[in-house]
Amino acid sequence: MTWLFWLNLSLREGFSPPPFALELSMKISFPHQSIQDQATSRQPDFLKLALLWLLPAQAPRLLTLALSPLSFFANWVSAHATTYLTCFFLLQVLLTGWASIHSLKSFGPALYSKGNRFWSRRLLWLFLALPLLQLYGRDISAFSDSLRQMAEVAGPGQLEPAIHELHERVWKVMAYGSSWLGVIYFSFFTLSVAFFEEAVFSGFVCNRIGTRMGWFAALLLTPLFFSLVHLPVMTKPSAFVLLYAAGLTYTAIRLMSGSIFLAISAHVLINIYVMLPKWLLAWLHFRSLNAGD
Repeated sequence: MTWLFWLNLSLREGFSPPPFALELSMKISFPHQSIQDQATSRQPDFLKLALLWLLPAQAPRLLTLALSPLSFFANWVSAHATTYLTCFFLLQVLLTGWASIHSLKSFGPALYSKGNRFWSRRLLWLFLALPLLQLYGRDISAFSDSLRQMAEVAGPGQLEPAIHELHERVWKVMAYGSSWLGVIYFSFFTLSVAFFEEAVFSGFVCNRIGTRMGWFAALLLTPLFFSLVHLPVMTKPSAFVLLYAAGLTYTAIRLMSGSIFLAISAHVLINIYVMLPKWLLAWLHFRSLNAGD
């Protein structure tokens, strides 16, 4: 409310607010003053916007589904599982890199403003990200408690098989499987996916909704689209709530900071936070296997 106080005082008495008040007003304004300029810059059309999302996220999977009925492809995958996994990963990385670079190079002014010192709003970024960290922290605590309880009740020779079984259950549903190579590939993609996802949703989708329906509608509807496109990979209904909360956080950060880069950094931070217990489980699993060898 500081900025409202200084605005009212300046209108009534012709008083100029001090620099710190102007800086604070820039940080808490909604949307940030640079968002209007970004939203009126050149945007990708609907087809290109769809391709920016679909190619990195779905193209390798759709290609696999299309080739699966062919016997020679199925036989090759069965005989060269590691090679297939690597090809799948490299294709997805290339498409993700293309989507990120193309978005910034061709439509950069729609995502950020040059000369905008977005990192000066790091406290705002942290403040907006804290509720999401707390929300995801519950799942992490539950996962950690499960590992601890399993270690407490496991009898002689039971702990290692239980860890292996839990590792398979957690990582088997991931895109690249439960092998050490699959863990590395999925971890890399999980961290890199933030770049093109934020450009598409917190950037272009948010701009389109904001210019047509207003920025408060953009704040609420952008995370809805972000959640809906993840429906095919959701394993439980509560994931929708978590994804909506995540999308809401990233969109709010971008709208209030004026830069897509803080939204990307928040997305990367949350993905690391969510992956920590899974990485711990994978480390325990592979360490046990190596010790057995």
